[in-house]
Amino acid sequence: ITTKKAKEGQTLVNINTSFGFKKVVDKVDLVNGPQFQELYSEQLANQKDDPFDYTGWDANTDWQDEVMRTGLITSHNLSLSGGNKAAKYFISGNYMKEQGIVIGSDFEQMGARGKVDANYKKFTFGTNLSFNYSVYNIVPTEDRYKEETIVASALAMSPIMPVYNTDG
Repeated sequence: ITTKKAKEGQTLVNINTSFGFKKVVDKVDLVNGPQFQELYSEQLANQKDDPFDYTGWDANTDWQDEVMRTGLITSHNLSLSGGNKAAKYFISGNYMKEQGIVIGSDFEQMGARGKVDANYKKFTFGTNLSFNYSVYNIVPTEDRYKEETIVASALAMSPIMPVYNTDG
């Protein structure tokens, strides 16, 4: 792999920025609040059980929408290179942030790199220095039994349950 290099005596500047997004395209089709009330009331009647009092349980919550989002992705890169017959340099930096589809999950990474090559008589000297820093915020979306994750919980939650208590 070769990198772009500036012509002798010039400084070459490269900037690259990109933006994107990711989202769930096929949500699981579940019943809404009124459909759930109708089906649950029918089940209780068929079992000859007492009707359920829906007071305070009349929400129409799509729990998939409550735990998932459209995740934004950004990436930025900057590099400088230049030099002359005696010395050449390359300096770069990057930053990337990716929001996860599940709210609370994301990935962030930043890094820098520097390279200097110098010539003195018959000798060539060079040095490279780089660092990277990454932060992962992970929300478990899968486990061994597929039942204790945020997505599995969202699919199992009743749509008549409100997101917040009446007092907020």
